[in-house]
Amino acid sequence: MQFNKVGIFMAAIIAINLQGSLANSINCTTTGSEALTTCADDITSCFIQKGQDGTVTRGCLPKDTTCTAPDCLTCEGNNCNSNVNLMCRQCNGTDTACSTSNVTTSAVICAANQLCTAAVNTDETVSRGCGEQCAADNATCFSCTTDNCNLAIFPTDRRQCYQCTGEACNTVTDAMLEPCSLYKTEGQKCYTIGTNANTMIRGCTSDADAKCTTTTEDTSCLLCDNENGCNNRTYESVLNKCIKCSNDDTCLNAQNAADAQNCASSNYTLTAASCYTQLFDNGTVARGCVNELTETCDTENDCKECSTDACNTEEGTFTCYVCRSDNDPGCRTMTNIPPSPCINTSLTSTDSKQCLSGEWDGIVIRGCLIDAGEVMKFQCVYDDDRCIACKGANCNNNTEKYNSAATLQHLGLGMLTIFFLVRNVVL
Repeated sequence: MQFNKVGIFMAAIIAINLQGSLANSINCTTTGSEALTTCADDITSCFIQKGQDGTVTRGCLPKDTTCTAPDCLTCEGNNCNSNVNLMCRQCNGTDTACSTSNVTTSAVICAANQLCTAAVNTDETVSRGCGEQCAADNATCFSCTTDNCNLAIFPTDRRQCYQCTGEACNTVTDAMLEPCSLYKTEGQKCYTIGTNANTMIRGCTSDADAKCTTTTEDTSCLLCDNENGCNNRTYESVLNKCIKCSNDDTCLNAQNAADAQNCASSNYTLTAASCYTQLFDNGTVARGCVNELTETCDTENDCKECSTDACNTEEGTFTCYVCRSDNDPGCRTMTNIPPSPCINTSLTSTDSKQCLSGEWDGIVIRGCLIDAGEVMKFQCVYDDDRCIACKGANCNNNTEKYNSAATLQHLGLGMLTIFFLVRNVVL
């Protein structure tokens, strides 16, 4: 009997010790195992680790094992590293890198059922961390459901500019292309400025220390927003080859691309277009490199730019808007009406390089003055109530004269004229 009591006592002691041992053990989620893993007695922490290939592993953290943030995080408590506890990047707007994909300095294990998030703050910076799911229609908030998924550039349409300064900044590299630190839905531009190849500065107009802003009047500032990394020009660039000729009979004709000549070097402030073709009032044509012009090249002076080698080879032509509102309702309001070359290609006639727009019997007509009949030409040149002639390519885009009120007024005057004519005949 005494022996049985001793046996029972020893069994109780063993059970108590075993229970204490189990109580001191921690359970962790382990990658590759569906069930929780009971860690060894000397292990008090679980871990989540991101490998170089981006994969995430979970398990018990062996004693004296190094686990360093942000790629390895530890936690204490049963199942604290479970699959419902995501590993997310964490930073706030005070860290300029938080607005880019270079968010590698901090990570956090989220609470159960939290998601990884990235959101634009009221000051146009970005914060990342753990949070609730973002609304589907909120373009300034992003949430995702896998480890470290809030790492990429956000918002995805954030403007990216080359950002550098000094001698190495003259020729840009991929490493210099970075997202702007502030997110703007509009008005965000890249800039380039410099006095020589060794003093170039590139960046975003929204930067706190930006040398050029969107409202700058500094002619040394070159702004662009047509694409990411548009501020990539070197201080001095060799431009395309262009056809060069002026004021002779052959310059008006289509040119041979093989006759193109090199353009002179130009600094970074030159616009992207390199070649031009210009029509003059006397009907002659000039061609050349844009950086050789003393005036701007635009439609007001019948000048057209282009941006590839020998692109200014086309025959000199004059264009106007050509349409009738009874065939195309858009003719009245200038909706989806493209310019068209004049049928008569002469540039030396007194009627050349002029467009017309007029209204006859409620029908709006636009076209080239040189292509019109003699009666219509007379009306357009001398009768501005019915028709207007104008000088300059595509100048016949007036719409106010042909709105509904003007048309009714015009028809009313016409009916009144007919009334008086009939009355006088009767009398």
